Amino acid sequence: MEYKVTMTPLKRNDHVKAVGILSMGDVRVRNFTLMENKDGGLFLVMPNRDTGKKGADGKHIYEEICHPITKEMREELNKAAIDSYQSGHPISLRDQEEGKMLVQAEVFDTPYFNRVGKAQLLINEKIVIKNIFINQKDDGSLYVSMPNYKTNQKNKDGKELYSEIISMSKEFRKEVCAAVLKEYQLEKAYKEQNRLSIKSRLLAAQGKVEKQEPASGKSKQKEETL
Repeated sequence: MEYKVTMTPLKRNDHVKAVGILSMGDVRVRNFTLMENKDGGLFLVMPNRDTGKKGADGKHIYEEICHPITKEMREELNKAAIDSYQSGHPISLRDQEEGKMLVQAEVFDTPYFNRVGKAQLLINEKIVIKNIFINQKDDGSLYVSMPNYKTNQKNKDGKELYSEIISMSKEFRKEVCAAVLKEYQLEKAYKEQNRLSIKSRLLAAQGKVEKQEPASGKSKQKEETL
């Protein structure tokens, strides 16, 4: 598989130097940002989201939506982003893997509005894409939404407009969504089976206690009579 990093310089007089895209086969991830530190060094910031939480210092806590899971891959992407920015050309990285993708799904015990679960896509065991949500319509049917961000624009109805961070070919997106829903259903079935197993054990234990209580009561009554 080929990883291609393309950074576009920004005409801004601040520490944000460029924004970019990471292409991985049929998957393209936007919102990579090249920043400059106080010493003039450049570093790559992964696409992220505000968790709505704050740290001990009072600053907002952000979570990376797409990022490498190995130190080596993070360093390679960081170097490729800098090289692309300085050269003005896309930088490609080669991988021996052909394009292995693994879908992992999670079921929400308590749905959040219409969100009933989430998933992540692991690419070649090197890069993970998070914040893929499983949503439920009013009729009970499920659909998948990709990570997105607020554009600060509104439609004719005054509703906030969002733009997806992940883009895929139509056919590949269909395959990914089908895989996400399949994993979600498998995880849901597993959790339900586990829940019923725990419930049956609790009922069995409760029944055992209830059987013991009358016998214990009779023994106590006999002792009092004596």
